[in-house]
Amino acid sequence: MPLALETFGRLGKKFEVFLKNLATKAIENSAEVDQTLANKLHSSLMHLWKMKIYCILQKGNARIIQMA
Repeated sequence: MPLALETFGRLGKKFEVFLKNLATKAIENSAEVDQTLANKLHSSLMHLWKMKIYCILQKGNARIIQMA
């Protein structure tokens, strides 16, 4: 499945849905937690994964600029 990502970091809609589904499955497969904690975990996972993706994207952009 292709996952679209703009050069400046905006995620494509399918990519966003994919990450949300991953976070949901990760929480479902972990120990049982109440809904409030599950919401916080979901938000934290989404933030963490997005930050990692954005950093990787910017490193790639920097490499391209350095090669020019």
